[in-house]
This record gives sequence, structure tokens and C-alpha cells, in this order.
Amino acid sequence: MTMTKAEKAAVDALKVELALRWPRYDAPEHMVYPERKGYGARPVIAGWWMNAYNGEVGEGCTDGMYHSRHSTTKTDTQTGGVFWPTKLDALKAMRIKMSEDFARRLAAIDAQIAEESR
Repeated sequence: MTMTKAEKAAVDALKVELALRWPRYDAPEHMVYPERKGYGARPVIAGWWMNAYNGEVGEGCTDGMYHSRHSTTKTDTQTGGVFWPTKLDALKAMRIKMSEDFARRLAAIDAQIAEESR
């Protein structure tokens, strides 16, 4: 069934309004890095990373000390990074992080509005 332009606009407006709700799922557990045994190379694990600042999610790898956002087999950047086992987990983690960040920002604006309304 095809929607009219007005119906599509109404559905799009509802989607935006519904986006202001808290996620209905728990934060997924991020991956735990395997312990290094001895002085050899650290084991590399592949997973999914997220960046809540710019909304990116991608596949990469980490050994707990270094990580890569471009390779799933070789690290290239200092710091371990946080990785999730699936893209879905990374997306959920990003949604929760962004919800918390935006809620804090909106609360600060609400406080300013309340102050100016006095």
C-alpha cells in the first residue's frame, strides 16, 4: 500500500518523536580480552567498535593494548579500544551511550529554560 505525502510525513514525525524514548534493552557486554601468557604476542580478537560522537560502527580488532578500526587481523593504533562481539551489540551500546549523552544535554537546556522563566 502506498502512502500519501501527508501520511509519510506523519509517520516520519512519529519516528522522530519515538526516538526520544529510552532504549528497552540492557547495555550489551563488551568483549573481554584474553590474557597474555608469557612475553609473546598478545592474542588478537575481532569484533565491532562504535563511536557515539559521530554515529559510526565498524568491524575491527584489538589485543587489549592496541586496536584497529580497519583490519580484523592486525592492530595499528595505540590503546585497546572497546569492542563488541556483534554489530547489533555495538549499535545497542551506541544507542544507549547517545541516549545518556543527549539526556544530559537536554536536562541542562531545561534547567536554563526554567531559570529564564522565573
